[in-house]
Amino acid sequence: MVSVSTTIKKSGSLVKFLVYVFGFALQRAFCSPYKYIGLSVWVNKQVVGPLVYVLRDFSFFNFGFLIDFSIQDYIGKKYRFMPFYSLLSLSNGARATVFTQIKNIESMLTVTMFYESAG
Repeated sequence: MVSVSTTIKKSGSLVKFLVYVFGFALQRAFCSPYKYIGLSVWVNKQVVGPLVYVLRDFSFFNFGFLIDFSIQDYIGKKYRFMPFYSLLSLSNGARATVFTQIKNIESMLTVTMFYESAG
């Protein structure tokens, strides 16, 4: 089930677009109410690549920079690892964070084909 809450009206269409395109795999999405618009998206690991592609290449988003990639380790949990990608759009003055979860022995695709800094 998708739960979406938007606090900035101009970003509401951004979240609605993501729900429309990635609704089957989108777990949560919301926009930050702070000065710099921040988009946070939780998705299934299978759609991280396509989502990052859309966020980078569609002019509506234009997140051209991967500024950070990190993984949190939750020892003893079913989904042990939570990788997340921090993206930056200079033209929009916005940041986005894409979160996913993976189990202990699962693998996931890399985003190096979209961002050289991921490798």
